[in-house]
Amino acid sequence: MLWKKTPETIGSELNWAKSYRFDTKKKILYLIHDKNKVYRYTFEGTFIDSGLYRLHCIDTGNDVEFLEAIKELKEELSSNPNPKNMMYL
Repeated sequence: MLWKKTPETIGSELNWAKSYRFDTKKKILYLIHDKNKVYRYTFEGTFIDSGLYRLHCIDTGNDVEFLEAIKELKEELSSNPNPKNMMYL
């Protein structure tokens, strides 16, 4: 076992990934959810697609996920001196 944690992509409704894919060459774990939403983690446990996940929560999440994603985006924007450098805006 490399690491163990509850994935950020589980959301407030406990939507676990439907399947997983491992890329041993790039050392990336793919969590595959409904509607072809795929999120990546490194083999060290770092969530690579947090910005993408946040956008999905804003776009299609429930009220709790939407509000949490907006809160995170606000915090990131206020702490980032140059918002143009943000990956997902």
